[in-house]
Amino acid sequence: MNKNKPRWLPDPLALEPWNIDTYTQIYIIFCRDFKDINKKVYFKNERIIIFNRLLDGKEEVFWHITDKESHPYSERYPDIRRAERINWIKPIIENYADPEIKCFDYLEGNGKTRTYIWLEKFDFVVILEKLPKGNYTIITAFYIDYENKRRELRKKFDISIIKSSK
Repeated sequence: MNKNKPRWLPDPLALEPWNIDTYTQIYIIFCRDFKDINKKVYFKNERIIIFNRLLDGKEEVFWHITDKESHPYSERYPDIRRAERINWIKPIIENYADPEIKCFDYLEGNGKTRTYIWLEKFDFVVILEKLPKGNYTIITAFYIDYENKRRELRKKFDISIIKSSK
């Protein structure tokens, strides 16, 4: 891991080789960070809410932050780069104001505004959505492993800067 990483950012988990216990291991971290009622997570003084829509016994968002979908209606496949960074999501949300992070809102094509919390130097992004009555929910989080995704995020960031300066 890069020596220049922020002090608040933990090292990625050591998950190789991928096996049946990997999901158990990373689900424990997910529950510790987002489901423990005694340890609430906040973004800009708004609570992060995890919905209990379950798929295969785990919250739907858990699968979005640990797996990669090969096709919208097909099976999801484990993504080791996402899964080994599951312990990054909470610290990135909590440290959104750190100069290392690009935090911006972007109006998506579906009419919903999403908040991107992008640790650009380390190719990781957390995407939140503000709920109608306040608070936020996690849409997804992932490691950016393709240049076209980096370009897409830079474009969204640039558009958000232009709109916020008007």
